[in-house]
Amino acid sequence: MKCLAIKIVSFKNIGEKTLEICSESREVSTILNIIKKQIDIEMVQEELMVVCDNKQLYLDEEVPEECKVLMLFPLALGGTI
Repeated sequence: MKCLAIKIVSFKNIGEKTLEICSESREVSTILNIIKKQIDIEMVQEELMVVCDNKQLYLDEEVPEECKVLMLFPLALGGTI
């Protein structure tokens, strides 16, 4: 099981938050589902930008092993999901 720091940026009613999640899967969509459950937030995966090491990741991609901090940004509503 691998752990990963998650930095959530510019979400309405959350602002900026950092948390750690651990998962067997490194798939972006799986990690987003874990985050959603952990902080009890409504989010549409297709309306998020997921970035690690200045590279955008897509829902069906695996998070690279060298990625230590995954950043989430809302794309819709001007940064206020």
